[in-house]
Amino acid sequence: MKRGGHKGVNMILAAPVTAGFLFLELYLAAFLFFVLAVKWSSLPDVDVHLDDYPKFTYSQAEGTHKLYVPVYRLSIRLNNAIHRVSRGRFLDRIGPRTYRKVTHRGMTHTIWFGITVGLFVTGLVVFGVFIAAVGLWYGTTAYDPTLDFIAQTIEIPEFDPRLLLGEPQILAAFPAIFLAGVFGTVFHTVGDLVTPSGASLLSPHRSYTINRIRFDNEFGNRVSFSFGLVISAYLIIGSVAIRLIPELEATYVAMFLGGLAVLYLSWLICWLYLSRTVIGSGIVWIYDFFFSA
Repeated sequence: MKRGGHKGVNMILAAPVTAGFLFLELYLAAFLFFVLAVKWSSLPDVDVHLDDYPKFTYSQAEGTHKLYVPVYRLSIRLNNAIHRVSRGRFLDRIGPRTYRKVTHRGMTHTIWFGITVGLFVTGLVVFGVFIAAVGLWYGTTAYDPTLDFIAQTIEIPEFDPRLLLGEPQILAAFPAIFLAGVFGTVFHTVGDLVTPSGASLLSPHRSYTINRIRFDNEFGNRVSFSFGLVISAYLIIGSVAIRLIPELEATYVAMFLGGLAVLYLSWLICWLYLSRTVIGSGIVWIYDFFFSA
């Protein structure tokens, strides 16, 4: 799929998880998960650029591509570790050739790459929060004579970094970032599964496809993005309303869930079936005729 189509699919599939965070009143976690899952919707396609390197190593990678070297290698190590634990029942071992050379819709489209991205980014965030907390603690507790004139008029509260451990909003943000990395890759792969080339969710050596539409199908990409906006807004607003208005009757909740089911079913019909017909092509032509410059 194209970039817009992947964003739409990720919005559609990330919306229920986001609604769950909102229902639990974990607003920061909901925001981070949804934004990052959509932002990283095309992250697995970085292999299109990494494929240009004869060998994907630190010495050959350029610029920001160097950041992907440890992520790529760790995802391969994770794949091989699961291979050993499962005795090769559903995974293939990654050999030296794949280790050094990146291929499109290969390792970066597997769940192991998503897990590694989630761990890598979450680790950086945890480290950054730790440094910031230590800096705040030191800044509010260390004695500095130059601040005496300020301390005489303004009371500077002492910051205790242990307070972060008791704040649910902060604690929930870390797993939300990790899940965004995992599901951002998984949802992207779901979008690729409907194309003829397919994708490899578990192993880069095993590709699966249901072969419904081409990656450049205009109707399929546009309808996914449109439904992504509608379903996300519907789920987010509805889940907040249900949480904040506990006296809502069960009838309204049932109507909400029924409407959600209709939206998802309509998207699947349009995405997997209508996009293959002349009706889908006709809708795209009419839209472009009236609204394209």
